Amino acid sequence: MLKIKKVVLITLLLIGILEARETAEQVVKRLMGNETMEEFRERIHNDFESVSKAESISVKKNEDVWQAVVREWGFENKYEAKTYLYNTNGNEMFIQAQIEHSLAGQKSLYINIWYAQNPPICTIDASYKDIVYFDNQAIKMDILCKKGNPNNYFEYRFTTDKGLNYVVSLLKKAKKDVYFKSDIVETELSSKGFTREWSSFGTDAL
Repeated sequence: MLKIKKVVLITLLLIGILEARETAEQVVKRLMGNETMEEFRERIHNDFESVSKAESISVKKNEDVWQAVVREWGFENKYEAKTYLYNTNGNEMFIQAQIEHSLAGQKSLYINIWYAQNPPICTIDASYKDIVYFDNQAIKMDILCKKGNPNNYFEYRFTTDKGLNYVVSLLKKAKKDVYFKSDIVETELSSKGFTREWSSFGTDAL
């Protein structure tokens, strides 16, 4: 178990690494908004200065020191929240919680784990079962290897409606980030904004 620090805006440069579709210059321009370059640099400096005051959370990933950035629901894209993980060795991964319809048309919640480097070597759509913990409640989930762009990723699906309903209720009621532990990683997922995104997504498909 390793202790890491949750940062709010340190992702200003990290996002550029993870989003390979954008150049570093494009990412900086997008994140600057209406700021001047001087204002932008000062904000980055202040964010790094505040890291030592950030809340500590736990990440389990090999033996490296990892840091995490927890992004709230709807911050980057509708119906999703992300937690970015990275370390001093230049490795990155992120956990994506996403509201989508299942193949059966049911409104559901998926947890995806993406690797920026060294993606998993696995058979596409191969699956296995695992016990995942949300705030220390064990939940049965099915894990699938999915083909992504450019890297493969793991998709976590709730095995039972009871497990899905429990986590949905947990995210709605939570006053802080929700603890998440799988056989791959241990970190936190945002609950902020979940109720709004879940409600605005609509109902099951007809």
